[in-house]
Amino acid sequence: LNLRLFPRNAKYLSDRKMERPAIELVLQALDALYRNDDLVEKEKASQWLMQLQASVHAWEVADQLLLLKRDMETSYFAAQTMQSKVRFSFDELPPETHTALRDSLLNHLHNLSDAPSPIVRQLAMALADLALQMSEWNTVVPDIIGRFGDSLSTVNVLLDILIVLPEELGNRALRLGHNRRKELRQLLGKSCADVLSLLVLCLSSSPSNPDLHTRVYACLGSWVQSGNFPVEELAQSPLIAAPFQTLQLLEVPQKLYEAATDSICATLFMCEDVTRYYPLAVTMKSHVQQLLPVYQASVQSEDSDRAYCLCRIFTEMAESFLLYTIHHPNTELGDLRMFDHLLECVAHPDYEVADITFNVWYRLSEELLKLGDDPVLDVFKPYVQRLVSHICVHCQLDEDTSATTVPDEKDDFSDFRNSIVELLRDVIFLVGSLGCFIELYANICKPGTAWNVTEACLFVMHALAPSIRLDESENLPIAVPVLLSISPDTHYAIRATTLKLVADLAEWINTHPDTLGEDTARGNMWY
Repeated sequence: LNLRLFPRNAKYLSDRKMERPAIELVLQALDALYRNDDLVEKEKASQWLMQLQASVHAWEVADQLLLLKRDMETSYFAAQTMQSKVRFSFDELPPETHTALRDSLLNHLHNLSDAPSPIVRQLAMALADLALQMSEWNTVVPDIIGRFGDSLSTVNVLLDILIVLPEELGNRALRLGHNRRKELRQLLGKSCADVLSLLVLCLSSSPSNPDLHTRVYACLGSWVQSGNFPVEELAQSPLIAAPFQTLQLLEVPQKLYEAATDSICATLFMCEDVTRYYPLAVTMKSHVQQLLPVYQASVQSEDSDRAYCLCRIFTEMAESFLLYTIHHPNTELGDLRMFDHLLECVAHPDYEVADITFNVWYRLSEELLKLGDDPVLDVFKPYVQRLVSHICVHCQLDEDTSATTVPDEKDDFSDFRNSIVELLRDVIFLVGSLGCFIELYANICKPGTAWNVTEACLFVMHALAPSIRLDESENLPIAVPVLLSISPDTHYAIRATTLKLVADLAEWINTHPDTLGEDTARGNMWY
């Protein structure tokens, strides 16, 4: 790449205070950064290299370092420098150098096709950012398919470029105007059918190549999210069935499993526009429903990683079809079985799996509250009742928690329990807070109930308490004195949670002071 065409702008160089360094000096700095144990020298090298990256000389230096193919660290530094310069400093280049830079990047990608993926990805992003800013390059996709699509040794490079191309179009760090982005979306849309055909060919030509399939699924997700794809053609394409088939396999690398999941979720996300993508939505819904036995098998085998992926898919489908289901329940895309799938996930023993579904329940409560239609509310009431039951189980503390110490209220599980409080207070109007409160109170009164089950019931009651009417006079007058009479030698977690519950009932108690026993009224409540 001959960047000596650049005008030597004296003001620009004086701002950076750096002359063009010899390549040997750059290599010495990289060795100091990556191989010198002296922290002071490392910091000096880092600062100097950052200054180099900010200078106009970085273009030529990065190009020369890539040609050397010296080692991973040097090549990655050069690739990352080139990507950063293309993204943030493209205006430094005179227009007559754009073609030379493009050809240089294409050559580097070809020559480094077997380099570690972080290097290739940086160069792929550099080429993508160049293509989006280089208005005279109108044949990007055909050109890169022609350059890298003829050999298995370079097809991974091709897919890496195709993955990042639509992603970079949405990158606001690129200085692209609205009209240019619109033009590029149309340009990529014209190539989408060719990309989909390429992906089908990749899957069929290498059926047992997990690395290639991972890239194919990532590329599919990227192009689907761009929105410019032929709906009918994609709905009937083997590309839709392929990731679902991957999820049904028993022996699949986790990276491939996650890539298949990401691809499916990206497609389901687009299907929220049911009118525009109806044929695709119907196809996706049919495939997703066949995953329930796969999810159940992952629970049986205690494979939380795969259960997590499958729960993401069930949740994404429910999110995308939620409004349609509320307004058209028990129809093809308003299939209520999707809530059965969600509840299977909520019942998973790992609370992190259950947590994935929470946003669906939030949105459901918001939409039903706005709708205010009792017959529609009744359709979803049984699902919320089951949700509350599962949540009570997830609230349970570890049985081994010390009876005399305060449970940690700053760990991840505590955060999860707090999110449960928020969720319950949003959805409880669908089933009625008092009925749930009474049922939970009955559970803690059963003889032989484990301490952590009692504490979990009290915790959920604490979430429900603020929504109980102040004129309730049948059940709380019985429950409150019992809550206030818990023995001081009860498990500390139970006492702490009961205090929270009583605090949430304070307004009701003030309205019904006769509920307090004589000792409590005198301030003799346990601590």
